[in-house]
Amino acid sequence: MADIRNHMEHSYYKGSRERARQAVADALLIIRQMLVEALQEDPRATLGSKCWTALLENADLFEAELKTCRAMLENIDWETEAAARALSDFACPSCRSALIRQRDPANTMQQRAVLICSACGEEAELGPVLSQAFDETFGGETHIAVKDGGEPPISTCPECSEETFVIEEGRCAACDFALPEDAACAVCGSGLSAEEYYEHNALCSYHAHTASKDD
Repeated sequence: MADIRNHMEHSYYKGSRERARQAVADALLIIRQMLVEALQEDPRATLGSKCWTALLENADLFEAELKTCRAMLENIDWETEAAARALSDFACPSCRSALIRQRDPANTMQQRAVLICSACGEEAELGPVLSQAFDETFGGETHIAVKDGGEPPISTCPECSEETFVIEEGRCAACDFALPEDAACAVCGSGLSAEEYYEHNALCSYHAHTASKDD
């Protein structure tokens, strides 16, 4: 919102109408909360009927478009529970708009999904969209895990290099890479991380290091 305001103050805004519309819709909630809860004022009376109605129409329009976009995403048979859980945090990597949808509304297969932003019109790769969404969806859990010395719920996929490998599900939400359930070090039998399995030829980090020193 601040970025849009700065551009508008200089009589020029290079973003899309939809992006500005989303910013106003987001601000509407804050405006209403401040007026009703903090100041105990009637928004319509304070802002004027014309202004308040325009804000509501803007929000309604954005919410209608968002609902359509979300319905298209929910139509996909997501290959991981993590991806399905993160749908509400999907956003365009280019303009950050939440108006991300499928190009083909009838498609139900994740690997055939082509994502496009209704705000800026840019196509979006699934990997970056999921990585960005996971940062929002699992950010709190990741912070707690790191703070307590545990394992974060999401890590880097060794195959596509996106932050989309779901630890609990043992697979990447964006590509086909999956960690076998019985993945273990060929020397000591300890369980392997996705990175160890992919990069160290089924050896844990310790024994991979030891083997490299012997070469």
